[in-house]
Amino acid sequence: MTTLSAEEQVWNLELASWDYLKLGDLERYMSLFDEAVVAWPNNQPKPLNKDGLRALMAGILSMLQPGSGSSELTRVSVHKVDDDVIVHFEVHGQAVTRAGQEFPLHERFIHAWKNTMAGWKIIGGMGAPATNAATP
Repeated sequence: MTTLSAEEQVWNLELASWDYLKLGDLERYMSLFDEAVVAWPNNQPKPLNKDGLRALMAGILSMLQPGSGSSELTRVSVHKVDDDVIVHFEVHGQAVTRAGQEFPLHERFIHAWKNTMAGWKIIGGMGAPATNAATP
């Protein structure tokens, strides 16, 4: 039996997080975040705690058609540092509103993951518009 490295475990969770978003599953998505997380989404004036992230994502998901849209994650860097894993990636795709309007998604993200008693959890992150293709 092969055990996945910490980097592969965390990358698989990043992929799963986007599947949860496409399905509109806020609870499964938010379960990946530590209670003490602080992250800075690209469209926000300041970083948000877990409650702020939940409110933001609930608002976004309420406007989207569950199961619609597409996303392709480009792994730029996944690096273990002591007991943490830092992930840099880009997302390219599209989302579809409940009214059927499509809009493009091109963003860069960094997530910091910590291995907790409850498994790997996001403890910090930041998003920014992707202006060109990732080059590792």
